[in-house]
Amino acid sequence: MERLEYKEDISLDQVFKENDYIVKNAAFQAIHQNYFKRNKDCVLVITIIICNTEHSIRLSRNLYITMLEYCITTFEKTEEYEKCLVANEIIKNLK
Repeated sequence: MERLEYKEDISLDQVFKENDYIVKNAAFQAIHQNYFKRNKDCVLVITIIICNTEHSIRLSRNLYITMLEYCITTFEKTEEYEKCLVANEIIKNLK
């Protein structure tokens, strides 16, 4: 599981903007490892710690496909085509 830690105050929005790839890749990994578990309603994507306050970012099962589509767009830009193929396979299995 991915973890980001900040000692100084920063908004979650800013963390997401600065770490877009890391967050999307963490979401992809979490979905990939758990999508076949039908009884799992959500997955833990990433933990963000800001000034010793922990924020656990989770993704609901009903948002897996939407998040994977965002991940594919990012992986195409970084030319990670193997991840695109895996994400598309997971989407097919979820439909």
